Amino acid sequence: MAGPSVSFRSYTRDVSSTPSFGATVVYFFLQIFGGHFGIPIILLTLLARKEVRRHPLVVNFLVSWVVYTTSFCLLLYSGSQIRANPPPALCAFQASMIYGASIMAPMAALAFVLNLFLCTRTVALCIDDEEFAPVRKREMRYVRLFLAAPWLGFLACSSAMIVVSAFKISAIAGIIMVITLVFEGIVAWKLYRLHKVSAQLEVLDDCPLPIVVRAIIATVYSLQATITCLVISNDTTSLPKSILLGSFPTAAFIVFGTQADLLEVWGLTKLYTMVRRLARGQKRAPPCEI
Repeated sequence: MAGPSVSFRSYTRDVSSTPSFGATVVYFFLQIFGGHFGIPIILLTLLARKEVRRHPLVVNFLVSWVVYTTSFCLLLYSGSQIRANPPPALCAFQASMIYGASIMAPMAALAFVLNLFLCTRTVALCIDDEEFAPVRKREMRYVRLFLAAPWLGFLACSSAMIVVSAFKISAIAGIIMVITLVFEGIVAWKLYRLHKVSAQLEVLDDCPLPIVVRAIIATVYSLQATITCLVISNDTTSLPKSILLGSFPTAAFIVFGTQADLLEVWGLTKLYTMVRRLARGQKRAPPCEI
């Protein structure tokens, strides 16, 4: 995850004359489009349409990106982003939120994957459905812990802003994503080796199979982007780094907002089918008779 964006405030004080203005616009567009537009639409859809269901840990993961975007946009929304001397208290509060949110999002992803790991392990160990139900019910008590862990991490890292550097926060987030990727790999391996796991998971509300693939894609992208940001130049005004730093919420929206049930509710599936039929109709139009 991205480190504190206090650096963005420092180089946007004179956005009208600095060459970093374009990088700043791209950065905030990607943050807001994903975290304050796309993902809230997903959450509102989940609230409004009962036929679209997601596990609470998936919802928690999506909410973490809304918090993530909010933490980076406090100065922007307050109108202090381009001021020469923004309020010190607001700067400190935004920095503390960024520290917490940068850990909260990967922890929410890890929590979901750990629950998925427990689910696949239970299915693999149980011989029949009669054994599966009570064992899984006992393991569901971990869900509350998984739901609370990202928020506890947010509070802990926000409070530790004074003693922990931005680089260390990014490194910790990277480590969490590596651990998440390892567990995702284990889950994928179990799904490949145990065909009955695949069959049973499809009927479980808390472990939909398409989410597994999407979680792996999101983790691989986030990890690669984080490593890239840590390795490339410290110049935060560069456009490539701005795109990477701001793209996490938008990437999460694209990965988790393009599922078939959501597209169906939004009417995009019918629109795509209609456009495709019209395109085919034009290609296959019979020649005009004279």
